[in-house]
Amino acid sequence: MTSKGGKVRKRVFEFTDFNEFYQFYKPLTPYGQTHKAHMEVFHDEDIISRMLDLSDEALVFIQIDNTIADRVEYHLKNIPRLPGQSDSSDMADLFLYKRFLINFRAICRLISPDLAELMNLRFNSPDLLAELCRGGSDETFHLADCYSPELGEVRSEIRLIESKLKNLREDRINQIIVATGHDFTFNDFLVVQEGPELTMNSSLIYMEPHDRSHLIIKPVLGDEYYAIMMQREALARKESDAESEVLESLSAMIRNEEAALSNYVKAVETLDIHLARARTALEFDMTRPLIAPRGSNISVEQGRFIPQILKCSAMKTSYQPLTVSFANPIIVIHGSNMGGKTVLLKTIGFLQLLTQMGFHVPADEYRAPLFRNIHHIGETGQDYLQGLSSFGLEIFNFMNTWNSGENSDSRLYLIDEFARTTGSREATALIQAILSRFSEIGGIHCFMSTHFMELNPIESTSFYKMKGLNHTSFQEYFEKTFHGNSNDKLDDMSERIRTINRFMEFEVLPDTDRSVTSDALKIAAILGLDAETLNHAWKHLEKSS
Repeated sequence: MTSKGGKVRKRVFEFTDFNEFYQFYKPLTPYGQTHKAHMEVFHDEDIISRMLDLSDEALVFIQIDNTIADRVEYHLKNIPRLPGQSDSSDMADLFLYKRFLINFRAICRLISPDLAELMNLRFNSPDLLAELCRGGSDETFHLADCYSPELGEVRSEIRLIESKLKNLREDRINQIIVATGHDFTFNDFLVVQEGPELTMNSSLIYMEPHDRSHLIIKPVLGDEYYAIMMQREALARKESDAESEVLESLSAMIRNEEAALSNYVKAVETLDIHLARARTALEFDMTRPLIAPRGSNISVEQGRFIPQILKCSAMKTSYQPLTVSFANPIIVIHGSNMGGKTVLLKTIGFLQLLTQMGFHVPADEYRAPLFRNIHHIGETGQDYLQGLSSFGLEIFNFMNTWNSGENSDSRLYLIDEFARTTGSREATALIQAILSRFSEIGGIHCFMSTHFMELNPIESTSFYKMKGLNHTSFQEYFEKTFHGNSNDKLDDMSERIRTINRFMEFEVLPDTDRSVTSDALKIAAILGLDAETLNHAWKHLEKSS
């Protein structure tokens, strides 16, 4: 994965489960697939806008006539990767060029004029293709006699020679059958028992031992046959020389078209990736993101985190899109366990990656500035560094971004539950310090989820909370189902998670009163913690309050 002039670390893609979505983006050509594998992230608004314009045009093309779009995609599937440029091409290479040009010409004939103009889809190599098509049908290529008089002449001689050889062999085989009874019509040799008929016809049959009682026998085809065979070998050398001349002539034509072929490859890649992006946009009801001026706050309306939707669908739980207009560039989010804090961070990261990769986004509206660097601090499930604790890894990863020369004035940080494994007093101090530094430097957007809410007000920073459990309906259910009883009424973990999901409201709200909410014990009850342990926990809470 690369970034044009900036940096997006691999861990950002891991944190946002990006590949869970990316698998649905399916370019059809080798060129489109290579482009996909690079996972380029841009921060140049002109590049991104150009990519979105092309995808919009591809969307219009599909929506006007999906049948034609299907035919274009059929030809894209049949586009091969062209061989690297060299002084000469062999027949396999020439077939690839022919196949590429046939399918590219078909695409140019099918594509709309607007799309052709935007993507430079113009076929300007009729002479080269006509020459390649002299060598067989669309699906084959061979050096036909018509490619040169010399080649046609030598092959004509070869055909006459081969006819003579065939007749001579047939005559000699018939003689051998009459004399010995052995038939070499379909065999070059036979394994037979020794017999007097063989020694009596040694001028017709060559013999060598096979084992104690058997011989290997071969037909002796005669001096005339072998003399003509020598002529055939000489003609084969002439044929090879003539073929080499044809190959060199065709290779020269290809070299002369090198610039055009390079343009065709670029046009094919462009069409391929944008048709694939348009198909993905249609599949997930995606819209064009709005690129905001530098320093603007991020807003999203009905933003959907596709990987989470897929998980919810598999678990048969509901999914609630994200709608929020953030008031500042630095955002601190708190709320219930399993209340959606991490998913909110992932949603923002996911939508931002899509925007800066030139994709449409799964949202009714997503408005955000562009960032040179996008960072994630927190666990991804793939973190490991010998000798470091979870807290040590967080500090290591943070300093990796802070001290690596990437501290530009245009950065997005996604920080998930920073310092949660250390003491609350020191964790709060660290979080306060980091957010204060972000505010002082400027140009940094940050979304931080945390349980530590004893933070002082910070300039350019707003506090939000996840709405969490619907306490009225949940309390009624909780008292009825769990109070003083075993919590084994839910059959499996999936059912338990569905229960939490049913009462959890995944909405983000401004936290004006900075209240601390926790539903940990109620969620622990649903997840299977035994009633006795829960009762002890409730009593401890009552005493401490």
